[in-house]
Order: sequence, then C-alpha cells, then structure tokens
Amino acid sequence: MAHVSDPYIFTSDTLPSDPRFLPPLANGLLGWRVYNNIMHMGGVYNGEGGHCHRADVPCPLAVMMETVDPAKHIYTLDTNTGIFTHTLSSASMTASQSLYSHRFYPNVMVMEVLLVRQVTSEEPVTVTLDSSFTPQSKDIIFESGPDYRGGKHIQGQTTTAEFPGGSCPTVHLIWTPVPPTLTLLPEQTKARWGFILVVANTMDTAQASYDEGLSLMATGNLRPSHEKAWKELWLQSRVEVKGSESLCKALIGCMFYLLSAFPSIHDTSTSFGGVSPGGLSNGGDGQDYWGHVFWDQDVWMYPGVALFYPKLARAVLEYRVGTVDGAKDNAQSQGFKGLKFPWESAVSGREVCPEDIYGQQEIHINGDVALAFQHYFYLTE
Repeated sequence: MAHVSDPYIFTSDTLPSDPRFLPPLANGLLGWRVYNNIMHMGGVYNGEGGHCHRADVPCPLAVMMETVDPAKHIYTLDTNTGIFTHTLSSASMTASQSLYSHRFYPNVMVMEVLLVRQVTSEEPVTVTLDSSFTPQSKDIIFESGPDYRGGKHIQGQTTTAEFPGGSCPTVHLIWTPVPPTLTLLPEQTKARWGFILVVANTMDTAQASYDEGLSLMATGNLRPSHEKAWKELWLQSRVEVKGSESLCKALIGCMFYLLSAFPSIHDTSTSFGGVSPGGLSNGGDGQDYWGHVFWDQDVWMYPGVALFYPKLARAVLEYRVGTVDGAKDNAQSQGFKGLKFPWESAVSGREVCPEDIYGQQEIHINGDVALAFQHYFYLTE
C-alpha cells in the first residue's frame, strides 16, 4: 500500500537560504518568523504618518539548537497544530525543539525541548542553544523591570506616535531565561524543558499571562490547550483538493497563514488590529507594506474567513469601526464630508501611506469596506 503523506505537514531537511521564507507562527496578536530575533505585536506601530510601521519587538525565543556530534536535521511545520519542530537525530540520541504561538492564550509563545537517549550509556547528552536575542529595539526604548517568578522582564514604549498628539504604546516582555546548554544526565532516558514568552501592553496582563503559562505547563496542559484550539479552528474551515497533492498543500498552507493572522474564535476582546498582506510576522520599517492594513483585507482575505467564521469576520468589521474617527479626519483634510477610510491603515484610521498620491486618489477603499459589511449581512441573515 502506497504511503499517503499528510498534506497538513510540511517537512524539509534544510532551512531556506532566504530568511523571509522561514515559517511564520502567529495567533492574531503575536507574529514571528521562526529563529528571527525580531517579532511583532498587533496594534504596536512606531513612526508618524508615512513612516509608521510595525515596531520591532525583540524575541527571546530566537534560539537555534545544535549538537556537538553530527546529527540528521529535520524541520517540520505541522499546520494541524501550528507547531514548528526541529529534530536532531543520531545513533545515540534524539533532540526535538518545538515552537508555537499559543492559539488560545494570545499573549503567550512557547519553546519546548525534548531529549531522548537512544542507547544505554553512562555519558551525558548535551545540546547547545544558540540565542541571537538582545533586549533592544530600534523602535522601542526598553528598560529592565523586576524579575517575575523566575522570568526576566523588560518594558518600554515606542519612540514616535502615529500622529501628533497620539499615544505611544507600551510593551512588556516576561520570559523564562534560556540557558546556553541543556543536558540529559547519565541516569536519565529522557527529559523535557519548557520556556515561556509573554508579550503584553500592561504589567497586569503580562503577569497574569505568565502565571497562566506556568500553571498550564505544571499540569501538562500548555501544549494540549494550544493543539485543541487549532483543532477546533480547522474543524469548520478545511478546504482540501483531491488529485493534486501540491495544490492541496498550497491551499492548506495559505489557509493556515490566513487563519494565523486572526484571533482565537474564543477571543472576546476588541483589540484586533486588522490583517496586513504580510501577516503579523512581517511589516517592519520598509518591509511588506510596513504592516499596514489595506483593502486587501476587506476584499481578498476577509471573504474566505467570513464564509467559515462570521465571528472572525466581525473582528475585521469592528477594526474598521474603531478607525472611524481617523476616517473622518481623512475626509475633512481633503475637503469631503463623511468618511474616507485610509488606503493604508494602522491603529487610528488616519492615512499612513508613505506616498500621498495613493492615499489621496485611491478612493475605492470606501467601497471595499462597505462591501465587507454587505457580505457579513448576507452571510449572517
């Protein structure tokens, strides 16, 4: 019987030479390309007007796992569960490093390392964890905060508001320190380690999320709760093609990236920052439209999600409603009444397109936003 591969699992024995092609891990609030020392948080931008872009947030989970002895490398993105795994295998041991942005607890990202001895030996097994993390950002002025329950803590504000008089968002990071090495002792056949990163806008949210992460880890429910949330999401949104494995995998990969940009179906907050063409893992200064929200959201990305999850579609509409004041300002500045939604939008709804000609003359954005509301009405009535 021929082996049938799982189209939801993407596997390679090498990483792409272009880091832009590394898998993104996102959950609607936090977005990151694996191994990158920079991540992003939804709604956290830096820069005024056309200089506005997603603020670079340093990522403590930017860690490459290596062994002293030669080993076989396998890199796997399991879109069933939203988990990226790097596996190192040799005759004497297997080491697995798993990374994920928690699907249910949006402020939490996780790294897990599992070491398993394959042969009986009195020698310890050690892996190195090579970190590229530095607690600094060109967009956020960070300072050290007090350690919290064994976790390191930094906090800071972006340097420049989106518009004159606007606010500069605050960012808190609390994370489990990552040591340079991990060792499986001679008397152990296997061992597991977990590392939590929490990113939030307030100290209270950061500490509460870190507490939740530690509690889930202690009870063994951190990873299962994440996997359960992805399973629930896929239950109502699977689109598969028979007859072409490559087309099926491409479709699944696209749907995975799209769903990753949206919040949990259980999320009751109203802080969703919209969907950018490059997703949450991209959008830094000069990159992927600076992380701005375009009409692409309302016309191209929204319908595919609205068809399966009207609740997630509603989050897009609520994002647009939240930018109405900015849309009023845009209209008034061009001598119009009513609203003019921005060609490129961040948090306020004021125009942040780097080039004025598009922001002033690409006027179909209002029709695009109206069409999204119309689609929602037809789908839910």
